[in-house]
Amino acid sequence: MKLKALALLLLWPALAIGQDAWQTGKLVKLTKTPQKSEVPRTHHGGVGREVEDIEWTMVIEQDHTLYFGEIDADNPPPLTENHAIQWMLVKDKIHYKDDNGKEHKAKLIKKRAEDAPAAAAPATESAPPPVDK
Repeated sequence: MKLKALALLLLWPALAIGQDAWQTGKLVKLTKTPQKSEVPRTHHGGVGREVEDIEWTMVIEQDHTLYFGEIDADNPPPLTENHAIQWMLVKDKIHYKDDNGKEHKAKLIKKRAEDAPAAAAPATESAPPPVDK
């Protein structure tokens, strides 16, 4: 019994690596979207006001799949579009490394499979037009 428990304890990290392993993908896009939200009135009669929040969205491409992540920061970490990015998916979070190698997290908001590139179809000869008799 102790041997089984020891074997499981030693093998557990190797079994857990699956989806949580760092991958190299491509940062396709990093977009900034202003979001307006309203701060409600206070119970003391203060006036409500509208504020502008900034929302950053990242798109990572990996094996013909796009992963959309929401970065919760006023300014995103240093990232370069159309370059390689180290990342991994852990539950509903995208863990990624910026251009300086520092780790960050983004909330996974969408995952979309792209169509695989179409294979070049072999050229076919068309049949000659019918001949009138």
